[in-house]
Amino acid sequence: MDRIADYFGCGKVEKVRGDMCCNFSTAKFIEIYEIVIPFFEKYKLKGSKALNYSLFKEAVILVKKKEHLTVDGLNTLKIIS
Repeated sequence: MDRIADYFGCGKVEKVRGDMCCNFSTAKFIEIYEIVIPFFEKYKLKGSKALNYSLFKEAVILVKKKEHLTVDGLNTLKIIS
């Protein structure tokens, strides 16, 4: 996972439950939009992770377009989550 953070050049890796599990995270919107999403557009996920990614990407695009600032956009985000 550390290599994923190195590859992306952003984010951090946090260990969960000892050494058996960890999470990669980034809180910077620009990193999500310009680095993480293009990576997963090029290297597609499969199965249930693909559905989760699709919903995540839809939410990111709503925020990028500032549609989350409208009542309809906010309702859409609530449905997605």
